[in-house]
Amino acid sequence: MSMKPKGGAGVTSSAEALLEGWRVDQVKARRREVKALDKAIRWLSLVADTEPVEQRYGLEMPVGGDGCPRIGEEAVAEFAAFAQMSPRAALSYLADAWDLAWRFPETLAAVREGRVEVWRARQVAATLRSVPAEGARYVDEVIAPIAHRVGMARLRRMVVFAEILSDPDAAVARARAAAEGRAISVSGTGQPDGLADVFGRLDAADAADFEAAIQDVAAHLAELDATAPDSEPESLDVRRAKAVGVIARRQLAGSAEETPDAVTRVVHTYVHLTPDSPVAHVESGNTLAPVERVAEWCRTAGTKVIIRPVLDLATQHTRDGYVPSETMREQAILVNRTCVHPWCERPARACDLDHITPYNPSGPPGQTTSTNLAPLCRHHHRLKTHSGWQYQHLEPGLYLWTSPSGRTYLRTPTGTISLPVSPRSAPPTCSHASRASNAA
Repeated sequence: MSMKPKGGAGVTSSAEALLEGWRVDQVKARRREVKALDKAIRWLSLVADTEPVEQRYGLEMPVGGDGCPRIGEEAVAEFAAFAQMSPRAALSYLADAWDLAWRFPETLAAVREGRVEVWRARQVAATLRSVPAEGARYVDEVIAPIAHRVGMARLRRMVVFAEILSDPDAAVARARAAAEGRAISVSGTGQPDGLADVFGRLDAADAADFEAAIQDVAAHLAELDATAPDSEPESLDVRRAKAVGVIARRQLAGSAEETPDAVTRVVHTYVHLTPDSPVAHVESGNTLAPVERVAEWCRTAGTKVIIRPVLDLATQHTRDGYVPSETMREQAILVNRTCVHPWCERPARACDLDHITPYNPSGPPGQTTSTNLAPLCRHHHRLKTHSGWQYQHLEPGLYLWTSPSGRTYLRTPTGTISLPVSPRSAPPTCSHASRASNAA
């Protein structure tokens, strides 16, 4: 098939110019990435903490693998908020940068020389996070000279091979430990279409059985489609996705013949009193879904529907004791939906309920109130309790945060806004700075 553009030489010349411009922009973007990586390494060298862990309330954490200086959790939170990243994304970026500085200096040098892209170097660092420092140095010498010449799949295979050569016994131990990392997660948070993401890591044999079951049920669904009058046939991908639900309901109900009336699906729905609203909020997965999708779920055989009226979110509740009532907890969850720390998206139902102004056992009654409660994930709850992070409740769903360096962030129901406030002080320096600065 010919890909020759129509319109003659002028059009061809314009297309070539656009491609050349794209290449120039890519080179500039890669240089900016390298500069950003270097700045992150220099910043980490300044905030690396040498104070004993027991004097820091256990807030010191590993950023990077074996051999990297440890970093305070509050420093990672400061970076995440300033960079407008989730805590997980910020920790991943900083860990990769710190690993490259301390464990993979040859690969970092190749990045600075423009021979290896930042994303490739980060893949090496992330893949080998659990390798001891000596093994990392061995792999670094093997990988750095060729990292820019191979595809990602081959690079990963070479990394694993070099890892095994560097320490076979440790590689076997890590493979056994990796089996403990098997997991399945289901998340529908924030999706307005009534769908959910499913991620998993399985034993190879279990995965093969799961695939066989999906294929079997999907084939059966195709037969049902073929016999249904006036029905549009569904794609293979859709049938495979629906097959997972069929398999799950079979497991919940046992045998359909033995338990024909078994309840296999429970849908928790908060009914907002908005006339003719086309969207419902479904508690399972904290999902927004079209009303017709919810109706489809409710019509599925074996479904039990529980309708819960929404609480009056504007009511001010007060309690004398430390522990909030269930009504107060539900109110905080429904108002905020997620952890209220800047850019954190952890669902509120999985969070702690924090007293914004700390509870004083010797203080006056009525300290536990709707306006003094907010959901914080365990990570950010610890930071608020043991570091310099502070926040104020302005109005329902609106919080003003101040970081240890004095930067301020406004957390709103629709996201986070960075406010232009000058830092109160510069970050501390430490004895690790000289070595990492040399690496930088």
